Amino acid sequence: MRLNKLLFAYVVAWGLLLFAVPNALLFSKGALRVILFLIPFAVLPLLLSNILKKYDLKNWTRRIICVMSALLAIPYLIISENNEFKRLERESVTVKGVIFRVHFGRVKYGKKRGVQAKFIYDGEVYRTYLEGDQEKRFVEGDSVEIEFLEDLPIVNRIKELNQ
Repeated sequence: MRLNKLLFAYVVAWGLLLFAVPNALLFSKGALRVILFLIPFAVLPLLLSNILKKYDLKNWTRRIICVMSALLAIPYLIISENNEFKRLERESVTVKGVIFRVHFGRVKYGKKRGVQAKFIYDGEVYRTYLEGDQEKRFVEGDSVEIEFLEDLPIVNRIKELNQ
């Protein structure tokens, strides 16, 4: 009977993670984002490991199954992020921001240059993701336009680099 409860809890937890967690929580800041990351990549594999102990499986087989189960969340996260950035094309709000970081990173065939900006919306400071700027259009302190979703400002991009 205990096995059925564990299996039910496992399936329900995955169902809630994949279909009931709003995107605002997936893109949230702070401890909640860490907790939502730990559930599919730590808690649920441990629960599955306890379920699989009831079966006659070798330890390495059980570990592989648990690791593979954690990878179930990756396609969902990718699809959800892509959906939010497609929404950005349709429903974006534009504000002024300032480039605060110019980053040079090494890649296989040379250096890659990226910039990051910050902007203020609704009294809170947000940062864009590091975006490629190979043409060296921006330096620190430059003013840029930033597109973002009004209900989810963490989904944003520098408008001039995405035209």
